[in-house]
Amino acid sequence: MSDETLTGHDLRVRRVTADVRIKELADVMGVPPSSVSRLENSRRVTDRMRERYVTALATFPTSQTAPDGQSAA
Repeated sequence: MSDETLTGHDLRVRRVTADVRIKELADVMGVPPSSVSRLENSRRVTDRMRERYVTALATFPTSQTAPDGQSAA
């Protein structure tokens, strides 16, 4: 799925898959956790907010990017 067509639910799935908590992501984005929650419950996500979310999420190591196949938990 293209980043341009992501819904709030799609963003949430990415965050949960990456094992990142809302508070952790909110801290990186510089917004309250309630803002992340609202965004994830939105059917439409603005380009600006989608980019901020995806960029912030990319700062977290994931099991796919952890060295030696170790979980990044």
